[in-house]
Amino acid sequence: MDKFVKASVIAGALMGGGGVFYHYVVFLPGVERAKSEKEAAAEHQKEQAAAARRAAYERCNRSARAIYDMDWANACKLKASRNKTEYQHCLRDPLVAGNPYLGKSHCEKMYGQQEQSDECSLSTSQANYLNSRLKESQERCLAEARTGLGLD
Repeated sequence: MDKFVKASVIAGALMGGGGVFYHYVVFLPGVERAKSEKEAAAEHQKEQAAAARRAAYERCNRSARAIYDMDWANACKLKASRNKTEYQHCLRDPLVAGNPYLGKSHCEKMYGQQEQSDECSLSTSQANYLNSRLKESQERCLAEARTGLGLD
């Protein structure tokens, strides 16, 4: 019976040791690896979301700037069209055309070049209005990026 007890104790010790070995050498590293993979995946997802927000913010800002540039160009074209009309009226005005001191040079001084351009000087109120719309659009873009809206 003494041999049986010794064999049982040795078998129990080996089984217990095997269990401890399995737990620390096989099971725990697998759990840690899975945990680190999960954390890495979560970090990767966060980075992707941040990159998407940055891209959306940049698209929004480019769009706001393009609209601003288009509005400014349209205002310049409208201003040039009005100047051209006023210039033509000035040239047809008998009081201007018949005056040797006025004439065409007076009309050119009053209404400037008749070329249409996308860039021009606008009135202060018109420029301030367009600039404030651009600023509002940029602030909206920033607010959307902060809250994560505008993501595809």
